[in-house]
Amino acid sequence: SLIIICKGTNLRLHLVPSTQAEAMSAFQLLQGYAFPGRQGLEFLFTFEGKKTDQTPSLPPYSASVEFNRQKIFSVRKHACPVSGFKAVPSPYRISEVNKDYGVCGSYPREIVVPRNVSDEEIKQVANFRSEGRLPIMTWGNGTDSGSIWRCSQPKVGLQGNQNAYDEKLLKVIGDAVRHDTAGTIGAGGRIFPPDYLYGMSGDHNLKDIINHCPASVRIFDLRPKTSAVANRATGHGYELQASYPNTSLAFYSIQNIHAMRDSLNKLMTACLSPTINDMTFGKAVEDSHWLTHVKGVIAASWEVAFVVSHKKVPALVHCSHGWDRTSQVCALAQVFLDPFYRTFDGFKVLVEKDWLSFGHPFQLRCAHGEGKHERNDEQMSPIFLQFLDSVWQLVNLFPSTFEFNSRYLMLIAKHIYSCRFGTFLYNTDKERVGGDISDRTLSLWDFLAKNRLHLTNPFYKPKWLGLSFSSEDQLFLPPLPTILRRVSLWDFFLKDSPKESMGVLPEFLKNFKFVSSEIEQKLGGGRDSEESGLTSLGEEEEQDDEDDSLAGGGKNGGSVGPDRTDVDPEIFSLQRGADVMEAWMHASWSTIHEQEKALMKARLQKTLARELSVSQRKMKSAEAFVEDLKAGGEEEDEIQTLKKRVEELELQLVAATAKAKEDES
Repeated sequence: SLIIICKGTNLRLHLVPSTQAEAMSAFQLLQGYAFPGRQGLEFLFTFEGKKTDQTPSLPPYSASVEFNRQKIFSVRKHACPVSGFKAVPSPYRISEVNKDYGVCGSYPREIVVPRNVSDEEIKQVANFRSEGRLPIMTWGNGTDSGSIWRCSQPKVGLQGNQNAYDEKLLKVIGDAVRHDTAGTIGAGGRIFPPDYLYGMSGDHNLKDIINHCPASVRIFDLRPKTSAVANRATGHGYELQASYPNTSLAFYSIQNIHAMRDSLNKLMTACLSPTINDMTFGKAVEDSHWLTHVKGVIAASWEVAFVVSHKKVPALVHCSHGWDRTSQVCALAQVFLDPFYRTFDGFKVLVEKDWLSFGHPFQLRCAHGEGKHERNDEQMSPIFLQFLDSVWQLVNLFPSTFEFNSRYLMLIAKHIYSCRFGTFLYNTDKERVGGDISDRTLSLWDFLAKNRLHLTNPFYKPKWLGLSFSSEDQLFLPPLPTILRRVSLWDFFLKDSPKESMGVLPEFLKNFKFVSSEIEQKLGGGRDSEESGLTSLGEEEEQDDEDDSLAGGGKNGGSVGPDRTDVDPEIFSLQRGADVMEAWMHASWSTIHEQEKALMKARLQKTLARELSVSQRKMKSAEAFVEDLKAGGEEEDEIQTLKKRVEELELQLVAATAKAKEDES
C-alpha cells in the first residue's frame, strides 16, 4: 500500500492497489511527478494547472514604470551662486547593457546606473565584483541623493587588488550628494542631537556613525567582519578605505545561509514536537536564535533607512554574493522608506524587483522539485521566509501602516515551497524568461488579487477616508527599540503544531458580521450587504471543505466578495490565530468607521451651512441695492445688470443647496 502525506497539511491518503506491481508503479509515477529534479521542473503541477486556466496574466513588474514612479529621473534643482538654483538633468539613467544578460546573468535586463558612467565602464566594474553583480540602484527619489544601491563583494584578495572603474563608480554615486538642494543641509553633514539618535536607535554608538562621518557613500557590509576578512583568502573581500576615500564601511554581523538553516531547523523541531514541555517552549524558541536573526535583519534595514532618509546620502548594501542578506535588508529598508511598498500591490512590486528580478536563487535555496537524494542541502536556506517574518513583525506591531494583513504574508510564505504557482521557480530572471514562466504557469499574485478582500487589513486608512500622505508622512521609521523589544514568534510556524497553539475565537464574535457593505465596495466586493451573504468566521470554519476552485462563477459572477464559494479554503483554514485578531479588529473598525463618518458628516454640514449663509447674505444685499437704485431713478441698463447678478446668486444658492443634500445623503 501507499501512504501519501500532503505537504503543509495534516491530510494523509492511504492507497491500496490490487497488486505489488501496481503499488510500485504508482510510487514511481508519484515520485517522478512530485520530484522531477532540477532539469524536469516542467513536470510540476503549476505547468498543468495553467492549461485549464487561460486567464491572461498581467506583468507584475516593469523596471521602467517602477523607477519612474520613484521619480529618480526627474529634473533636479542644484545650488547656483548666481541665480540661486538651476535645473539640471537627473544624475541617473537606465542602461540596457545587460539586455541579453551578458554582463550579469543574475541581474535584470534594465539597470539604473549613474549618468556619467558609460556602458563600457559598467562592464569593467562587473569584472571586479563577485558574480558580476556590480553596484546598481534599487531605490531612490526625485528630491535628493538619498538612495539604496546593491551589489556583491569586490575581488580585492590578499594583494589588495584595485579597479579604477569600480572606484570611479562609487565616487560618481557620492558626487551627486554635493549638488543636491537638500544636500546643502544634508550631504552627509547634517548633525543630529545625541539624545535624539539614542532615542531613535537605542545605541550610543550611532552618533559616531551618523554625526561624525563625512563620507558621501555609506557601505553596509552585512557580514561579520571575520567572514569578510576570511573571504580575502578566496580572492574577494571588502572595500578598502584607501581605495574609496569618499566612503565609510560598517559590518552588521548577519549570519550566513548555513546558520539560518540550522536555526530554522531547531525552531521547527520545537514547534512541531508533540512532547516538548510547554513551560520550556519559550526557551527552546530562544535557543534556536531565529528571533535573534530576525532582529539583526530588522536593525540593519532600519539603519539603512535612517541614513538614506535623514542624512540623504546613498547607501551601498552588499554581503558576499549580494542575493541573500542583501535582498533582505534592501527590501525591508524600502518598506520603511516608501509607503507604496506597504500597500497590497506595492509589496508585490517589491518582491518582484528586489527578490526575483535581482536574482535571489529560489531554486537553490528551496530545492523546488528535488528529492532528498538529489537536492543540495548545504545550499538550502529560508532567506525569503525570514524576510517575510521580518515584515510580519512590523505588520503585527503597526497594523494601521499596512494595507495587507498577516494572512497575505502567510499565503506567500506557504507558496514559496508549494510549487502550485510558477512565481518562485528557477533562480534568475534569465531562467524564468527561458522557461516562459509568465505564460505557462499560474501566478501567485493573480491568486492573491482574486482574494484581495480577505487579505486586506481593516485598520489601514485609505485615502477615501479623507487622509493622505504628505512628503514627511511617507517615512515609516519608529524608534528601533520599540520594534526589537517586541519581536515575537510568527504563528506561521505553529500552524501545523500537534499541540493547540492558536487563539480561540470568542463565541460572541463567531456570528459577528464584520464586513460592512461600504467597506466591501471600497475594497472591491461590490455587493449590497443584504445580497452578499456576509460570512462570519464561525461559518467560514464550517465551510473549509468546500470547493478549492478559483475559476470564478459563484454568486457574484467571479468577483471576490465575502462569499466563500469564490474564495480558496486555504485562506481561512490557514490560521485561526489571525482570525481571532482580525475579528476583533473588524469589530473595533466598524465602531471607529462610524465615528469618523459621523464626524466628517458634521464638519461637512457645518461648512455647507456657512457657504449657504454667505450666499444668502450676498443675495439680500444685492436685492436691497437694486431697490435703492430704482428709487433713485438710475439708468435701466445698470439695474438690469444688477438683476442678472442677483439671478446668478440665486442659481448659486440653488446649486449649493442641492449639493448639500447630495453630500449629506
